[in-house]
Amino acid sequence: MELTSTIQSMIAEIGELDHPEKIGLDQHLIEDLGLDSMLLLELLSSLEQTYSISIPETEYPNMTTVNACAEVVRRYQAAA
Repeated sequence: MELTSTIQSMIAEIGELDHPEKIGLDQHLIEDLGLDSMLLLELLSSLEQTYSISIPETEYPNMTTVNACAEVVRRYQAAA
């Protein structure tokens, strides 16, 4: 499964949203999709576990959309 599709599915599961395929790649996770800080931490933890990477807390403010999350995951996969 493509990285963005996996992230959309994670967001849908964590945020209890129907239809992950309808989550836009540039929709803001908090403002548009209604995730709160605890759900974002759960998403980040899931990304770290799924992709066997460690994302430093300094990246958290950058991870605001599906595309932004995918970029961070790619960057840390390449560094691993």
